[in-house]
Amino acid sequence: MERGVTWFKLYRKITDSLIFQNEKGLKIWVWCLCKAGYQEKEIIIGRQKIHLDKGQFLIGGIKAEETLKIARTTIYYWLKFLQDEKMVDIKKTNKYTVITILNWEQYQGVDIKSTSNVTSDGQQMDTNNKDKKEEKEYNNNISFEIFWNLYDKKVGDRRKLEKKWDKLNEEEKLKALSHISKYKIAQPDKQYRKNPETYLNNKSWNDEIVGRGNGTIKPNFTEDELRGFSESLFNDKRFK
Repeated sequence: MERGVTWFKLYRKITDSLIFQNEKGLKIWVWCLCKAGYQEKEIIIGRQKIHLDKGQFLIGGIKAEETLKIARTTIYYWLKFLQDEKMVDIKKTNKYTVITILNWEQYQGVDIKSTSNVTSDGQQMDTNNKDKKEEKEYNNNISFEIFWNLYDKKVGDRRKLEKKWDKLNEEEKLKALSHISKYKIAQPDKQYRKNPETYLNNKSWNDEIVGRGNGTIKPNFTEDELRGFSESLFNDKRFK
């Protein structure tokens, strides 16, 4: 292995995870693994000394957006998703945000192979990434499967519903996923929820949710709140 080159382990079982079902979500997760420090270090932000443990890194919104070529609201959504899945921890201050990869040691190990980097099944890894492919951007890459499983009322013509889902833009999909979690709290019995076709046709993620006791529950994130949360997460302009 080339001196000075660091690496992390990525297990094949990642293909069974939810994050693997979304291209941008997976890209953000792998980016987090690449950004995380492999050793402790100290940095200076303004006049403040900050200690970063192994598996931690500071994040800046504009820089992340430029590197990933993904909107900040989308980056925030998937970081929040990773946090909910107990894959990362997010600590925000008024000056910076620290991302911690949970169970970081699982992605580390001692390389006992020679520089040929041959895996146990005889496949050779290309550590230099010689076969980089041009990245293809998709406007609608939040898969229908995520909506279908989250909504959890699997009735109707699935192929027809998937076409309706694919016609939504990414912001509509994010708002729908955020809304559904609160909708399920207000209406835990799935038989009384709207059918998926009705939910999509009416764009019900824009509706107020009537909770128990005649109260109302706001959707998780409105469009303005998504922008506000992402700005809050990426609040240190020194990381532009």
